[in-house]
Amino acid sequence: MIAFLLSGEGASDFGGAPGVSVEDVVGFDSFDPGPLALLLDSLVKEFGCSLLERDCVYFASRKSLKKDLDGVSPRIKLPGIKDGAREMLRYARMALFLARKARELEKDAGGSVVAVCFHDADPDSRQKDEPLWEKVANAMLLGFDHEGYSLGVPMVPQPTSEAWFLCALKQTPYRDCAALERLSGSRRAPDNLKKRLKEAQGRAELNDIVLDGSVDHRRIDMPSFNAFRERLRDVLSGMLRR
Repeated sequence: MIAFLLSGEGASDFGGAPGVSVEDVVGFDSFDPGPLALLLDSLVKEFGCSLLERDCVYFASRKSLKKDLDGVSPRIKLPGIKDGAREMLRYARMALFLARKARELEKDAGGSVVAVCFHDADPDSRQKDEPLWEKVANAMLLGFDHEGYSLGVPMVPQPTSEAWFLCALKQTPYRDCAALERLSGSRRAPDNLKKRLKEAQGRAELNDIVLDGSVDHRRIDMPSFNAFRERLRDVLSGMLRR
């Protein structure tokens, strides 16, 4: 059986576990999935599994990873991360600790655990001219590799996950979506992505929009999304070939 360990930034992306200690990794019964978890589920269904089935999904809050990160000496380095790249080192360590948690879960899960690490690439308008998703994703891969963990999947939208959903929900769906990655993810921007997505979805909840099939991952063509989807497919295909 394939299980999934998810870690995101909050309830509006992968979801969360209300009322559960931030130090715990929670399972299906406590996990309240968000829109990105549902989008991820639509991809893994192509491989005959669902991360929303009982005992198939676990969730580690970003706060639980932060607790691990805060206990690590800042002098610890990882090969491939240059001196001074403090933020990239943090992403690598985030993936490293998620990999460790995934390994701990394998016995309880009764099989392999795919760890999916989500983080927006570029929420700050000051960085809008320099796409960061590839740097962040590569840093996460370094963290997974440092643990010898081959089942890690970075999920890094550029600039934020709203761009991925807007690709499907904008006035001309799925057309020229790569242009969305060049927009600012900052809430301070006058025409920010959160505002545009809210207008596009109207009164409907984003979870419901994903569940009814209005977001077709097969038609999304954006560099940051394509990299995530390709990595996920490579990991799952490799597992099924074993």
